[in-house]
Amino acid sequence: MSRSPLNIAILFHQHQPFYKDPSSGFSHMPWVRLHAIKDYLDMAAMVELFDGLKINFNIVPSLMVQLEDYAHGAMDRHLQLTLRPAGELSREERVEVLADFFKCNHDTMIAPYPRYLQLLEKRGRHPDRASLERRAALFSVQELQDLLVWSNLSWFDQWWRQRDPVVRSLLDRGQGYTHADAVALVEVQRRICGEVIPTMRRLQDAGRIEVAVSPFYHPILPLLCDSDRAKESSHRAAFPRRYVHPEDAERQIRDAVVCYTERFGRPPRGMWPSEGAVSDDVLPLMAAAGITWFATDEEILWLSLKRAGAMGSEVLRAGRRALYRPYRFACPGGSITGIFRDRDLSDAVGFIYTRWNDEDAVRDITARLTAIYEQCSGDADPLVSIILDGENCWEYYRNDGWGFLSGLYRALTGDQRFRTVLVSEHLSRRDPPLMLQSIWPGSWIHANYDVWIGHPEDNLAWEHVARAREALCSAAASTSPPSPDALAEGWEELRIAQGSDWYWWYGDDHHTDDIMLFDDLFRRHLSNVYRAIGVPPPESLGTPIKGVARRSSHRPPSGCISPIIDGRVTSYYEWQSAGLLEAGPAAAMHRTASVLRAVRFGYDRERFYLRADIDVEAESRIAAGGDFHLTIAPPDDGSSAGVSLDIPLAGGECRVSAGTGAPAVVAVRDRILEVAVPFAILGIRPGASFRFAVSLRVSGEDASRELERLPAQGYAEAIHPDDNYTAGFWSA
Repeated sequence: MSRSPLNIAILFHQHQPFYKDPSSGFSHMPWVRLHAIKDYLDMAAMVELFDGLKINFNIVPSLMVQLEDYAHGAMDRHLQLTLRPAGELSREERVEVLADFFKCNHDTMIAPYPRYLQLLEKRGRHPDRASLERRAALFSVQELQDLLVWSNLSWFDQWWRQRDPVVRSLLDRGQGYTHADAVALVEVQRRICGEVIPTMRRLQDAGRIEVAVSPFYHPILPLLCDSDRAKESSHRAAFPRRYVHPEDAERQIRDAVVCYTERFGRPPRGMWPSEGAVSDDVLPLMAAAGITWFATDEEILWLSLKRAGAMGSEVLRAGRRALYRPYRFACPGGSITGIFRDRDLSDAVGFIYTRWNDEDAVRDITARLTAIYEQCSGDADPLVSIILDGENCWEYYRNDGWGFLSGLYRALTGDQRFRTVLVSEHLSRRDPPLMLQSIWPGSWIHANYDVWIGHPEDNLAWEHVARAREALCSAAASTSPPSPDALAEGWEELRIAQGSDWYWWYGDDHHTDDIMLFDDLFRRHLSNVYRAIGVPPPESLGTPIKGVARRSSHRPPSGCISPIIDGRVTSYYEWQSAGLLEAGPAAAMHRTASVLRAVRFGYDRERFYLRADIDVEAESRIAAGGDFHLTIAPPDDGSSAGVSLDIPLAGGECRVSAGTGAPAVVAVRDRILEVAVPFAILGIRPGASFRFAVSLRVSGEDASRELERLPAQGYAEAIHPDDNYTAGFWSA
């Protein structure tokens, strides 16, 4: 009797924050438009290239609305400048263009294009405001016009580069662009934005994809229902005053179902609740809205089973096989089915494979799926759920992930052991046999809600939302309430402010150069609540929520150091003056298991020092062990060839030679990894600066593969100290 194949449900979550200010109709960031030409349409359309392939997508309704807005003429600042003839840019606009038109992954979206790279090098990779103002005057009109076009052109996916004549011809030309070229490119972008939803509907009607939905403005539903749910799964100590408004969550779900139904001709069956955030308060709301299945992270399942008593203990005895099945959850009047993402597989695609060779990455994921296939040999219809962000990670792949996705799809459709499935079709075969009475309150990040509540910045944001809601309710109950249209406008602005994205950037979890713009937009939406009902916004909304003293993820040294290289923190002071590189997400999505938590660096007159703080639990998940890889980039003047060294992560002392007769690099791994690199092997003169990066690598069949890198993009700056440098610390 032949075995049934392993069912694989791949779900890509398509989402952007709501950048539009409803009061003006202006979109304050360009990412909806740029991701439309890079991800949204082509990722769905490429399914038709592979016989038998079935893929699931989840799309946020507020993204649908913004895509349609762009198709009908919506404007953002990046677009305004793109459509301005370069010769008409003011001095301030020239500076703005140089500051904002290189905001993409330099390695994959600028370096492959000689003209774009040339413009980046002329501007400088890490300019401050003063240098931008100086260099803006050095750019010719033609250089600026080329930059206006390239900052749009590099976002087009391989799909459009092969199929659209405008995109293809501009890529072939490479430079010498005109204002008419920019206008033509924007017309292509608007057309693509308008085709996304109709294309997804056509493919869903044809049975090639399934499209699920999220709550309308992407709020954390459990926190709307009862913010005190956060206390059940969090280790934080302080929370805002309790917010208990399940009717707000119900409205966000209901509006999503209406929006989806209007565009897809039928109600949605599935839902990725924003950030996979669930609780016992939320499941009945989804079920009541007609949602039959939801998805979240595996950790939610394990914690739900642990508190399910004897039945949960019995299921947990199956180990990871318990992950590869759907579960029913009891709701008033019925039930709803949950599927749970395989974290290792999903995060490998979203974070780890971004720097691998495409063939190696495909070979690795198919090997993992083969192991699951063998592990589940006695199970009926096992289901593996691979769920991840459907847009941001591809920016870190070569060719926007085209090679990896094509190779993966060929592997899955060409192997009889595997079958890609649509979630609703798979669940329709039979009801999940196991019913759970309760679900753990948490999200896909650490099975809690800490990213969105509990930090002082988050808590203040929630307090602002609560006060704005109270103002709305008070106005509606007054003896002379605002008009229905005014109240509706106020409620809409409040629902926008409930979106998860504002809280994502508050606190210490994530960072973006645009944080103050996000902060301003959040407070603007809440101010619009008050304006809609004819009440002056409180003065507190004029003050930024984001603290100015937030610790940077890249801190330079504050003095020279000379640590003892023994793999331990020998004294409190030996690394106190070191610089710091902290781990951050490789993309906008949150990485759940970073091995390199932080890297400290510094120097004395003789050596360059590095210290790596390693998460031992995360490190244990690297099956083949790993190497700590140090790259010293060659200086621009060619005075040094640079250095590349591999240092084993395994415990003990090692000495790495950089060449015959050269002094050795000394590294010791005990509780931490400490490394000393003699300046004599770097060929860098005293007083000269240099650039470096570190990464974690594992050995593959053909070559080493990079898992993590600090900094995530580009290099960190360092210096070979001389007398002037060391004297500067004493005079500061």
